[in-house]
Amino acid sequence: MKIRSPLRAAYAEQRPIYDALKTFADDVFQKPCRDRRWHYESRVKEELSYALKIETGRVVALDAVEDFFASTIVVRNSSEIGQAVKLVRERFQIKNRRPPSRNTTPHRPASFEFDDLRLYVKLKDNPARPPRPEADRVFEVQIKTFLFHAWAIATHDLMYKANDANWGRERIAFQVRAMLEHAETTIEQAGQLAKAASLEREDRATQELRDIIEVIKHGWPADQLPLDLRRLSQNIRDLLRLLNVELVRWKTLVCDELASAPPPLDENPYQFSVRLFFQHEEQALRAFFDKGDARRKIVVYDTFDRPDWFDPTSTPAVLWIDS
Repeated sequence: MKIRSPLRAAYAEQRPIYDALKTFADDVFQKPCRDRRWHYESRVKEELSYALKIETGRVVALDAVEDFFASTIVVRNSSEIGQAVKLVRERFQIKNRRPPSRNTTPHRPASFEFDDLRLYVKLKDNPARPPRPEADRVFEVQIKTFLFHAWAIATHDLMYKANDANWGRERIAFQVRAMLEHAETTIEQAGQLAKAASLEREDRATQELRDIIEVIKHGWPADQLPLDLRRLSQNIRDLLRLLNVELVRWKTLVCDELASAPPPLDENPYQFSVRLFFQHEEQALRAFFDKGDARRKIVVYDTFDRPDWFDPTSTPAVLWIDS
């Protein structure tokens, strides 16, 4: 495609400025996004893309392309979008946003066109900072969720790189976006939806996990527990099933032990349970070890005195861990 010399000159003049702005913005956003398990990416427009943008007729001047440099912050779900906006506001001045409000949209209910949040920002004024050419340049920060980011990547060639116009292809792309919007809403409101009459039920496994979590929360300080209590409770439930020990028996052993002394700092609830079983469920442990099944193991730490009858090297069903 032929690009006229005024556009080529304007692009060449601005490109180093936006490259510098990209370096600054990347330094600002990359670590905070990584720490929050968000995704961050950025790009500076290429010359051809710049020329096509100018020819849309929506740009007021050759040096006023708002997305000459654009960055994208991808959050886990829509409930974190506000946190991302706060992150941007801490380091940049927000000049404009589209849509202007999270509660308004230009699209009709039947439309599922692109409507992700775009912030148009510039560096905050700082009298102590030496003048720099990129200080007054506006750039774009898109904030979207992983689901919609995946949609944009998967359908990008259908929407923007096609060499012809095809109604059916675009229809498919927006049908997928509609389904993802429904999924996004479901994820955001999962807590409320789970209370619906058709979903407010439990199977035996869920009830047992809830019972184990309740005992753990009551017996251990929060700072001695992982954030993933479900995985911890699942490990304990698996242990009970391997040894064929009833949940009520585990509760009794744990609660009796904790009633006499606080939980040791060097034992998590799983290790604590294993020790109690060695002390009070010898028959169940012997029966499990005699099977010699190496597919599922009991993890045993040397945090307690080994009984005379137990030799960790004599069975493949034990993963013995020395301190």
